[in-house]
Amino acid sequence: MGLQFDISEDEAPVFFAETSEQLQALDAGLVRLETDPGEELLQSLFRAAHTLKGAAGLINHKRMVNLTHALESVLDGLRKEQIPVLPELIDACLEAVDALRQLVDEVRLGEPSLVEVDELAARLSGFTAPGQKAPGTAAQPAGELQTGPSDSEDYTGSGRLVVRAVISPDSIASAARAFQVMMTLQEMGEIIEMQPTLEQIETAQPVSEFRAVLEPTQPVDEIRRALQMISEIDELQIGAERLAVSQPSPAQHVSEKKIGRIGDVLVQNGLITEEQLQAALKEQERSSGPASLLGQTLIRMGFISQEVLDQVLADQQANRQTAKTQEVPPEEKARLTAAEKTIRTSVERLDTLMNLVGELITDRNRLNMIRGEMEARFHGDPQVDALSETIAHVGRITDQLQAEVMSIRMLPISNVFNKFPRLVRDLARKANKQVDLVIRGEDTELDRSVIEEIGDPLIHLLRNAVDHGIETPEERKAAGKNARGTILLTARHEQGRIILTVEDDGRGIDVERVRAKAVERGLLSARDAAGLSREEAIDLIFAPGLSTAQKISDISGRGVGMDIVRANIERLNGNITIETWPGRGTQFLITLPLTLAIVPSLLVKVERGIYAIPMVTVTETLRIRGAEIKSVNQRPVISLREHVLPLLSLREVFGLNGSKRNGRHARNSGFAQDEWLYIVVVRVGKNQAGLIVDSLVGEQEVVVKALGPVVGDIPEISSAAILGDGQVALIVDTQGILKQAGSNG
Repeated sequence: MGLQFDISEDEAPVFFAETSEQLQALDAGLVRLETDPGEELLQSLFRAAHTLKGAAGLINHKRMVNLTHALESVLDGLRKEQIPVLPELIDACLEAVDALRQLVDEVRLGEPSLVEVDELAARLSGFTAPGQKAPGTAAQPAGELQTGPSDSEDYTGSGRLVVRAVISPDSIASAARAFQVMMTLQEMGEIIEMQPTLEQIETAQPVSEFRAVLEPTQPVDEIRRALQMISEIDELQIGAERLAVSQPSPAQHVSEKKIGRIGDVLVQNGLITEEQLQAALKEQERSSGPASLLGQTLIRMGFISQEVLDQVLADQQANRQTAKTQEVPPEEKARLTAAEKTIRTSVERLDTLMNLVGELITDRNRLNMIRGEMEARFHGDPQVDALSETIAHVGRITDQLQAEVMSIRMLPISNVFNKFPRLVRDLARKANKQVDLVIRGEDTELDRSVIEEIGDPLIHLLRNAVDHGIETPEERKAAGKNARGTILLTARHEQGRIILTVEDDGRGIDVERVRAKAVERGLLSARDAAGLSREEAIDLIFAPGLSTAQKISDISGRGVGMDIVRANIERLNGNITIETWPGRGTQFLITLPLTLAIVPSLLVKVERGIYAIPMVTVTETLRIRGAEIKSVNQRPVISLREHVLPLLSLREVFGLNGSKRNGRHARNSGFAQDEWLYIVVVRVGKNQAGLIVDSLVGEQEVVVKALGPVVGDIPEISSAAILGDGQVALIVDTQGILKQAGSNG
């Protein structure tokens, strides 16, 4: 049977956004609480749980209310220092947060979850200090609220304020009014006791009177003002002060809280005379109750009509709103204005907009080519000059539009990073290790499409850092280290790319153990393993099936994961490199493009085709003579700033014009000594090579197009792009070329 909640279709997005934000705040805050139990953090955690409870109560989600109430009670005990911060307590609180996520999904799906609310609530209650009262619960029978020495005092003997609200018998939802009073008071301080209790209010039984003991955090005037805004309240008592609250119509209510008295306004506007006003005031004194409002008295005496009164009251309300706006601090006003200008849109619309911008970029490139041809053929023609200016303007507008669309698609990487403190904390607890996760650069932005793909590789790296990298507290102490290990997760922009690092201060990678494991797994012979450089040996950890773990755990150790990490990153046109220091730690460095949709590229010509080499891999271009090519270990190379640079001919890589495909290496004999050659120097991670091409066409931003199932996968080609003149340019998989060149020796 489906679940029903008191929430409309329009209200649902607000509910989900609010609960998601508060649950994330609880998740991150509870993890921080173990190492930094500050007062401000505890207050923010309590507010988050309190807000969740209020949101659940408004839609009548009783199970969610009960669990958040239990969590709120524990957090209340923590902030009052009645409960110590224990790892077991944090475990229970985090488990409750996970359960709350499932309860939120009940609203989304309309189906009950398997969450055992009573069991979780009882577990949380077990941490409550002896004798502690949870907020919103009564310690005495209904109707016997203990208020201290005397109800006639403003405050009880402990400085607490007694509040009483009499709900109108005409109220059609008196329980809702009681709940509204409770929520208002909770914003003004902490409810120590109240009657009826929250559980009684949630039964929706009629409530004639609400009474509470409040530990206020706001002045009495603010509390009074907030409570007087609640409708259907006949009487309020705040300490010794008793307030009669009439309930006129909304228009009449405004008239009695106007800016300037309504009678004076009517006289000033010439709608009534001073004599008529005085007569109405005398008549008003002889009557009582709601009927004695001045406006209604003037209508009964025939001095004005209801329409005139309504118009004046509407004007007064507008003036009142203007005055309130003027009282708002400038920074708050700016925030509200910004919020009013914010709209929500779907991801599908953004993708469609990005595709349209891509088509526009293709046409812009075409227009620029036409412009160049026209200027060459009709130099000095006024019409051509005007056309060139227009094309240049269209190009600038297209660039601005592209930048705006890209900025809309950009998201802070904190969307991914936020879940990692909890992940690392849980993994460390399982492995009996002490680990701190330090995050930097979480505000760094990158394209939504990249953010969606980078989460899993980072999770694998963090799991390995906890399981393989960080030692146990005993091992760290023996090595002269702090018992608590540290994992540093950073993000930054660098030359149009995003750089992510995952670095730990653990034991580092045992290179000789990696060699031995590779031989043991049959990945290479002992001779080949011995011939590997240190960097090549470290790179073996990305080989499928290789693991250096002493034992298999549910965290890692089965030899799967690191090869997937590299594959996923390379699929994003990125790369990953490793630096490790024995006894000091390991760093994984990931380089990614900011977006996958548009790639700045260097266009080159090979035979009759145009190829695009992603600029993110290009370090420089060279023009050399054939005589400069030398041979090292039967490989063609050149000397570049006292370093040996291996050469690869793209003609041979792609098997063009009868050349042997996958020959990979340029043959020195294939070039005349005085022949000019164009070299594109590319680097991916630590691998660097020079690609020999026929000519350089120029730089251009190209819109990435998938090759599709008909064409299928082409070795050394990642995708394609349509150029301005309609030609199809294949986008070179630089990473794949360098990898294959290395494997072919």
